[in-house]
Amino acid sequence: LEFRRVLFRSMERFQQMILFVITLNIFTLATEGYDNPPELALFVRNLDYTFVAFYCLEICLKLFAYGISFFNDVWNLFDFAVVAFALTEITYGSASGLTAVRVIRVVRVVRTVR
Repeated sequence: LEFRRVLFRSMERFQQMILFVITLNIFTLATEGYDNPPELALFVRNLDYTFVAFYCLEICLKLFAYGISFFNDVWNLFDFAVVAFALTEITYGSASGLTAVRVIRVVRVVRTVR
């Protein structure tokens, strides 16, 4: 219970860090293209995996901090869905048809800034 209180107090800094990571993710998404050299494509894909891992950690921390009330916030549900789609895309690859859904991560900046 004390850990949850500390987590709540540090949420502003946590949100700033999330905004920074989302911004980096946007720049990474902007570098993707069909004619990228294989080395760049591999680097961008590995960065994407890192971002998804960070977003999973964010969801886990929020679930721990907020408990079941996490699901009462529409933006938390949006974040949860974005992470679920990202994990599905990683698991099934581009065959999942969810590659374009990654662009929705950009909307997270709007949520974080509000």
